[in-house]
Amino acid sequence: MPACTDQKSRPFVETGGVTVLDVPFHAEGNIATAGGCLASQYLATWVITRTVGEAAARGILDYVAPVGENEETVERALRAVHAGEAALR
Repeated sequence: MPACTDQKSRPFVETGGVTVLDVPFHAEGNIATAGGCLASQYLATWVITRTVGEAAARGILDYVAPVGENEETVERALRAVHAGEAALR
């Protein structure tokens, strides 16, 4: 499975024989990968969306988003997760 990572780690991941995608998030089945400083947000969004739904993910992301960046944070995370899942369809 290809993976996502940050620019500094990319050469090491590729040396290990893994194809690195130029996207922030990628999922295949029950396995997901994300890279960079927002990786934990993307992975959390994916897990929450899969377990309790997108509406719950929106509410949780809105709660933890920096003041003044609520809508931007929610939409960025959901956009990355949807794109990372849709790449396989």
